[in-house]
Amino acid sequence: MQIASPGGLLIEGKSFTDLDEDGLSLRWRAWYPPTYEDRQYEAQALQLNLASGAMSRESAVAALAPTYDIEDVDSELQAIEKDQKDALDREVTLAKATKPPKPPGGDDQ
Repeated sequence: MQIASPGGLLIEGKSFTDLDEDGLSLRWRAWYPPTYEDRQYEAQALQLNLASGAMSRESAVAALAPTYDIEDVDSELQAIEKDQKDALDREVTLAKATKPPKPPGGDDQ
């Protein structure tokens, strides 16, 4: 690999020279914001990968992070876990509150 500039590759004002071509890769952001359909397809693909065990929840959140401005994947995972626990707690509370009364005589039939 030849770098055209004699000063190397310039990244944020810093020059990098003698780069190993096998260790160099570039990631380009999308040119245009994702459409609703793009987001839907991405969510479906991530859901399928999660359900099949091909991807971890952490990787799925990391994949969505740029689209949804998630700055801290670990914090987002903790928030998701808390939301799920809170939902389960609400279900348990509701189940207890709506439990039918015991029949007269103490029979549970």
